[in-house]
Amino acid sequence: VDKRRLWEEIIMSKRGFESCLWCIVGDFNTVRRLDERDMEEFNSFIRDMELIDVPVVGKRFTWFRSDGSMMSGLDRVLVSESWSAHWGAGFVEVIPRDVSDHCPLILNHKVLNWGSKPFRFNNCWLSHRGIEGVVRAAWEKQVQGSWAAQRIRGKLLNVKNSLKKWNIEVFGNVDTTIKSLTNELKELDVKN
Repeated sequence: VDKRRLWEEIIMSKRGFESCLWCIVGDFNTVRRLDERDMEEFNSFIRDMELIDVPVVGKRFTWFRSDGSMMSGLDRVLVSESWSAHWGAGFVEVIPRDVSDHCPLILNHKVLNWGSKPFRFNNCWLSHRGIEGVVRAAWEKQVQGSWAAQRIRGKLLNVKNSLKKWNIEVFGNVDTTIKSLTNELKELDVKN
């Protein structure tokens, strides 16, 4: 589909809806800055739609040619002014790409506290000889509770807490290592 035709169809769609809350995300295959090609037509589309180009933090580029010879910021998040007023000021986070030549985008509209991180069983633990003993010892600890469900819950909490502690002692903190390596990759991506 010709991009100009797509933009016209989006503008026509806007006229057919009562809602003013718009969020358009994707590969627009065009750019906005003076040093970038085709910028005036795309800027006109954004003005006609009364959209805000949500600022990007971190990586500047969202698309990479497979041989690494070219990169560009083709992907973006555009929101209506009413969307911005309703959800608050936001930003776009560009996360590392995996198999695609485009990086995924995350629209963050505010900081949310989801509470503590849920427990996750790491499959790599199964390769260690000591896991069975850790689970058995935790399960066999005495727990309080008059109902069977209360006792099972207590035993599961014992297993969870013992595995968390054992994970750090045996493997180091895997979550911290993953987070650290991911941050290093992000920094390398930003430098490029």
